[in-house]
Amino acid sequence: MVCQRLLLFAAVIGVQACEPDDGVPVPPVVPPEVACALADPDTIFFVPQDFQPVTFPSKGAEYYYESGEQGECGYWIVDIKMDPVSNKPPPLLSPGEVIIKPGPYDLPSSANAGGTIPAIEEDCNRLSVRTFSYRRLAGESDFTTIGWSQSDGSWQASERRCLLLVSKDGQGVEIRAPASESGWDTYRAAVRVLLRNSGQEAEVRVIHPPPK
Repeated sequence: MVCQRLLLFAAVIGVQACEPDDGVPVPPVVPPEVACALADPDTIFFVPQDFQPVTFPSKGAEYYYESGEQGECGYWIVDIKMDPVSNKPPPLLSPGEVIIKPGPYDLPSSANAGGTIPAIEEDCNRLSVRTFSYRRLAGESDFTTIGWSQSDGSWQASERRCLLLVSKDGQGVEIRAPASESGWDTYRAAVRVLLRNSGQEAEVRVIHPPPK
């Protein structure tokens, strides 16, 4: 089953997987965006009707060094599940929606505990954050990639502070997840944080959308 799913994804993106070599199966060469779609989530959150913002930190960088039979993902993965009344508190039952924001968490050179940005220039310029986002509607068996992003630290000398700037944007920095029409829709955020080429703690925040 794993091989069949890999072949399906491979056909879409044009990589070879599970092809025999003299009768001996060859381990699949699976890019991380495919491996992370197939991997089990680290955390699952069912958004309730009376939703309040919540953060899911990785509590370490072990996720970066782990791999499974589906291939190497190396990302912190959180699945957010939306049903027809998710974030639709009565009496108004306003259109339910949440914003899912993956990123760094508790970086060692941040100014405060739980900080998400370095406070020194060298670490700022060596910070890298990569994300993938996916959607699986109720009744579907596989995830569809809906976005990705690459963000890098940029030290602002005049202000003596670090900014995390999006260098490559495939519309994956944050995910807008609406309430489903029926059943449970699943939105997946996968995030990898590197500082000085070492894995760092990551987080996925789920918050209310801004007022319209």
